[in-house]
Amino acid sequence: MASLPSLRLLLVAACLAVLTPTAAAALPACPFWDGDELHLRGRVGTAAVSVYLVSGWPSRDEDGVSGLALDHERWDRRQEATVALDGHLRSDCRLQLADRGGNGPTWQLRIVSRKRVEGTRTAGGRSEPLVFTIGAPFDCAAGAWETFSDPRWPMTFEYPRSSRFTVTGSMATIECPDASRLAWSNATTIVEHDRRVDATGTGGRTGTRVGPFVSFADGTWLVGEDDECGKPPEDISFLYCDRAAARPWHGFTVLQGIAPSEGRTGPSTVHYAFLLGDDAVVVSSGGLPDDVADLDAPPGRRQRSLGVAASRIVRSLRRR
Repeated sequence: MASLPSLRLLLVAACLAVLTPTAAAALPACPFWDGDELHLRGRVGTAAVSVYLVSGWPSRDEDGVSGLALDHERWDRRQEATVALDGHLRSDCRLQLADRGGNGPTWQLRIVSRKRVEGTRTAGGRSEPLVFTIGAPFDCAAGAWETFSDPRWPMTFEYPRSSRFTVTGSMATIECPDASRLAWSNATTIVEHDRRVDATGTGGRTGTRVGPFVSFADGTWLVGEDDECGKPPEDISFLYCDRAAARPWHGFTVLQGIAPSEGRTGPSTVHYAFLLGDDAVVVSSGGLPDDVADLDAPPGRRQRSLGVAASRIVRSLRRR
């Protein structure tokens, strides 16, 4: 496959208030697609490629279709592996798509059944045939897993081998090759070695901070923006700071919460902190359970695979 252009994510309208897919726009009638999320797997040349498409915003046109193509071979080689697509669904279930940057190949596809898409990809005047199957998103939890163990960290944990795993100092980043999650900037789980530090709030209140969590004299844990969570309770804006849960779990004291302001500008990130004396490991990801007790429950039928993988990462935490 000719390399996918170096083009990062389809969300150029990041200033908009909500980054979640909207309801399907009014589209030409297609008996095989209602405009909701479409997940394709196939090959472009010799490369395994997955494609995610959805109708409506953030396509440039109200009745348009946009999405992301992911080259898995380039992903595995840690090269630029995504290209943002934009276009339209025409009559007879035909999709016309192009590189959102305007310089790449064009895609002419036709949804021929609820399980199959066929078409061509044209670049430099040359066309190649395409065949995709329609299925589920990439399973972030499937396949072999590795164990991360570093003597500088108080805990070990596991992560899926299919992910991009990067450690920079005290932070490990685990990015799932799911085109639909990459499109919405929600494919990453972050595991960070942190420590309790002193916190000072307004009016001279003193307390303790661990990652996004802070606690003052009353022992209540809060999660959110530093300035807001440093205020007395009567002054806190719960748009930016909220109560966090603190519970025992498998021998740990675990903090859990969602920083309220994060959900206003994108998919919510759930934060967990596992306390070990003055040390802590903070795990942040979309799709983690809102209750610590649910970590041990079997994944629900509608739980996205990123959440399944993130929950398994959490459950794999072990003291060194």
